[in-house]
Amino acid sequence: DKIKITLSNNGFNEHYSNSLYSKEDIKLNLTNKAIKLRNPLNKEFEFLRNNMFAGMLKAISYNLKRNKNYIKIYEIGCIQVKNDSNYNKSDEKRQITVAWVGEKLKHWKYPNYIDIYTVKGEIKLFLQNVGFSKISFQYKEKDKINVSVNSRAIGKIEFLNKNVLLKYDIDSKEE
Repeated sequence: DKIKITLSNNGFNEHYSNSLYSKEDIKLNLTNKAIKLRNPLNKEFEFLRNNMFAGMLKAISYNLKRNKNYIKIYEIGCIQVKNDSNYNKSDEKRQITVAWVGEKLKHWKYPNYIDIYTVKGEIKLFLQNVGFSKISFQYKEKDKINVSVNSRAIGKIEFLNKNVLLKYDIDSKEE
């Protein structure tokens, strides 16, 4: 509850997405092998989710189409990863996924801007508020930043490429 309260107090809205994904949705994370259902409802719901990105991207697309141009959402949930060595052939991993969308929130006096410094600052504030210290950020690749606490990797900041955004009908602006 502390995590949800901290995020909500900092302007984030909680999102719940379906835990059943399509073949296209599971491709967003190829490192986690997805589990296919034996008797799926249809092609859109034939895998247990192996990532939380697809649900977030669908929510972002939905809101952008309704002129919500400044979005801060999070989801806390589980993903399922195939593991043939387990008795049930899967591992369940609990995760938190957070998304920022938009350039600025209009305000009569002081607009809020979203940039990498805002994102890093909000992540650091969040981690401090839930009791962590010694937070660091390491730039590993062009579009990825690792987040560590006490020199242990706990997450990453990732900028999605235009092809992924277009797949979910999200218009990305040229920089």
